[in-house]
Amino acid sequence: MLKDVYGTGIDGAIIKISADSTVIAYAISDKGHFNVAFHTDSKKVKLIAESMGYESVEKEILNMSQTCYITMKEKTTELKEVVVKAPAIYQRGDTLSFHLSAYTTQSDYTLKDALKKLPGINVEKSGHIKYLGKDISNFYIDGLDLLGGKYNIATTNIPASYVNSVQVLNNHQAVNMNKDIFSDDVAINIHLNHNARFKPIGTYEGSVGYGDDWLYQASGAGMLFKPKFQTIATLKVGNVHSFASDEVTSLFRGIQEESKAEKLMGNISASTPPIDKDRYASPTELMGSVNFIQKITETATLRGNIDYSHSKSQYDYDIQRNFYDGDENILINQGINPLSASHSPSFSIVYKNNASTSYLHNSLFGKATFLSNDLPTTENGQALMQQQSMRDYYVGNNFSYSWRKKKLRWRLSSSVLLFNTPQVRLTVTNEENNIRQHANSLNLQTKNLLSAIYDFKNSRFYFPLSLNYSADKMQTDLRSCRDNTNNKNDITGGNLSVVFAPQYEYTHPKHIYVFRTDVLMRIDYIHHRNHIQNGKDKFSFFSVCPGIYFNYKVSSRSTFRTQVTYTRNFGDILDFLTFPVQTDNTTQKISSGILQDNKSLMANLHYDYKIPLDMWFINADLMYQREHNNLLASQKVASDLIQSTYLYMPNNTHHITAQLGITKQIESIKTKISLNGLYIWRKQQAEQNSLLTTYSWQNVGISPTLTSQPCKYVELDYSGEISKTFLSYEDIKRCYWSQVHKISLKIIPVQSLVLSASSDIVKKNLTENQRKTMGLLDFDITWLFKAFRFNLSLQNALNQDSYSYTIYNSINTYSYNYQLRGRELLFTLAITL
Repeated sequence: MLKDVYGTGIDGAIIKISADSTVIAYAISDKGHFNVAFHTDSKKVKLIAESMGYESVEKEILNMSQTCYITMKEKTTELKEVVVKAPAIYQRGDTLSFHLSAYTTQSDYTLKDALKKLPGINVEKSGHIKYLGKDISNFYIDGLDLLGGKYNIATTNIPASYVNSVQVLNNHQAVNMNKDIFSDDVAINIHLNHNARFKPIGTYEGSVGYGDDWLYQASGAGMLFKPKFQTIATLKVGNVHSFASDEVTSLFRGIQEESKAEKLMGNISASTPPIDKDRYASPTELMGSVNFIQKITETATLRGNIDYSHSKSQYDYDIQRNFYDGDENILINQGINPLSASHSPSFSIVYKNNASTSYLHNSLFGKATFLSNDLPTTENGQALMQQQSMRDYYVGNNFSYSWRKKKLRWRLSSSVLLFNTPQVRLTVTNEENNIRQHANSLNLQTKNLLSAIYDFKNSRFYFPLSLNYSADKMQTDLRSCRDNTNNKNDITGGNLSVVFAPQYEYTHPKHIYVFRTDVLMRIDYIHHRNHIQNGKDKFSFFSVCPGIYFNYKVSSRSTFRTQVTYTRNFGDILDFLTFPVQTDNTTQKISSGILQDNKSLMANLHYDYKIPLDMWFINADLMYQREHNNLLASQKVASDLIQSTYLYMPNNTHHITAQLGITKQIESIKTKISLNGLYIWRKQQAEQNSLLTTYSWQNVGISPTLTSQPCKYVELDYSGEISKTFLSYEDIKRCYWSQVHKISLKIIPVQSLVLSASSDIVKKNLTENQRKTMGLLDFDITWLFKAFRFNLSLQNALNQDSYSYTIYNSINTYSYNYQLRGRELLFTLAITL
């Protein structure tokens, strides 16, 4: 046994046995334990123990079987002064590690700022993180999953200076008992440095300024990161930036956070232009969250996430809708001034035990939303008021238990979800009419799975059996004073499905390629009852949906992946609402009374190539999708009413998407250059005012980005989107250009002082013969002093007052004009502890 002076076993020490000055055997200690076997005629031998950082120990022992106890003392070695520089990037297996400080500058304050500088990683406006074009599946902080999909809380509030490295975990398998099962998921793990560990830290910020009115904002984030416990608590309030929904929205795929009533009625204040919301909306917002994770044992964790957000927003815009009607189009002009307010609390409690032979996961979650919208509207010169209120909530629980015994793995899972929208109200009031629309819905669904996986050499056989049920209730009530009408819908229904989806998987012994094929067989029993018409229907369907997946690791640098899937999906209770439902002052929806039946064939190819040490990253994707629908969307448009419905008319939609991304990092000048290209083509049919039209839509665009620090005094950031859209139907062909350029120049004349100027330049086609160019200019002065950051900013320095653009929606054209926030001066003080 080999120990230090404190009694701790020493790992990795070399123990040698010498006889007559010749080494005849050796061993390496494992946590202090070692075993040396040898043969010699010598009566005595010499035992020598050596380990870096310890003084060598020599001991003469008898040549016999025995247990030796050795104590090693630490050795102090005086070294010459050296400078150690960590490599900017290194790879070990499927893990790619970035030393963050090699890529950041003093103007990168948050982790999100720093992540944008890393090659191969893309951070979208929403906060979504992608690696080589693929969404990440997990986000860890020192190996712990503190936030789940709400990792915006971490990237927005953790200072970049507190992060030592960022790891990209390729082929990430989150379940330990399935580590030998291939996964093409990718995850991010950030390693904090010693300044952020074992002690409370935080970032706090306050702003005050003036624009069209007084501006203020205050925020704070307290954090604690320990090996077995982590927590982040945040609180923000203000009317400068929109933030309430950003940090509390999950960026992972989860449940559909939309009830049947909300899906039907929509949010009448949901119109958003393709510019930053802070440019046109005047918000007043509040957000708070508490997040923690406790490591109970070596494999078990308990996580809690609680948050609340309140948002109030107001903005102004005009819209001209041009509807195709053969020889003469129909125009509807509106001026709208939305005032929207929402309250949204949510919670989740997650227990996870991720052991080597079993996996237990249980999550309890819930969310409520209270929404109100007031929309003073002018339509074709007539004033009216639209008001909408909505209350909904959901609560659910997901349970999953997996275990492994020899070559057989079992999984048992069950989930239940209750989604209730007790009230949606829409009121439209003008001089001639008073419209009132009420709606409510209730949905209860449960999904249950029993699965067995059998391992046979390099093959696996999957046998999952699912039993799912969903029950729905939907009621609507439309009343109009002018027409003296009263239209009601009262529908209940359910869907029972039994699914058996056997799958075969083969993995190459050296993991060079993985092949999977599956055949999903599903029986659906769907029923509904119309309580107004006292009618009911029942449907039974049998579906077979095959799929193929192939992943080929061409080399350590490149991967090829392809997948072909066939799916079949059915509509829901909304298909049976055969009486009108008013969704805004001009729009009514009337369902066909026929259940939607959608069949889709999708094939995609993916290729990525990377040379991490040379910092080259390339990814390409090609996707084709063909959809067959039994129902065709139809509109009947007049100057004062748009009726939307579906016709029984089998039709096909074709969709092609091609994407290419190239990133190169030039380490010597801290420069990241990225170029992304995108092509989209779609062909489908539309029916409007009894005119059946086949149209094709195409979009081709490139998106270059550049972040560079050619010298310590200058930083340059640029991102652009240049695209052209084509629309053709009948004998009509249209196209329009769109250009968006964002440029930021930072000058650092002295240490800790940053002078910044940034501009948004937008050039768009409003009509075929009319283009408009808009420029927005901002200035910033930032001074860094120890833990403090002082900032003075001037937003919209040119006082640009409007933003206009046009989009093609199938065969119709929509032109928007948004009023922008005026010139604003803002002072900010931030402190990092």
